[in-house]
Amino acid sequence: MNDNPYRTPDAVQENTKENSSSGFMKFIKVFFIVIGVIVTLLIGLISLLFITSPSYEDVDEETKVVVETVIPHLTTWDYEEFVPYLHQSFIDSSPVEQQVNVMNSFRKLGEYQSHSEPQRQNCMSGTTGETYSRCNYTINADFANGNADIFLGMVKQGERTLIIQLQVNSDAFME
Repeated sequence: MNDNPYRTPDAVQENTKENSSSGFMKFIKVFFIVIGVIVTLLIGLISLLFITSPSYEDVDEETKVVVETVIPHLTTWDYEEFVPYLHQSFIDSSPVEQQVNVMNSFRKLGEYQSHSEPQRQNCMSGTTGETYSRCNYTINADFANGNADIFLGMVKQGERTLIIQLQVNSDAFME
């Protein structure tokens, strides 16, 4: 049966060599197939994560608009003028009188002069009945009575991006 007229003598000899070390070669083939499948799955998973990862560029753009509107008026607006830019969680976080006092304390900073671009610190996404994106930003602002470091927590829920956290630190408050 080994006498195949279509095989050359070299082919028969190679085939004989393969059979003598077939156990090791089978192991190597299976090993590399398994490694190839694992690597392919990892590449696919990483690609899927990049494709489906949320983009926060829309939050960044809307935050810039809010910052350009709110920060220059930080020391001149009344609380009621801030309310359209505040998330309901911010409004519900403490009594309105306390929030009015905090907003009025910003007047100690003096007249607004300039501010830096908002620098995104971190972002996260989640769902609470509705999908949201929350990003934190820092802004350096100059006022007549000194500099202020502003921490701004922004949340995009639905179509609007609103302030959910506002912290202003300045030496002007120490006077």
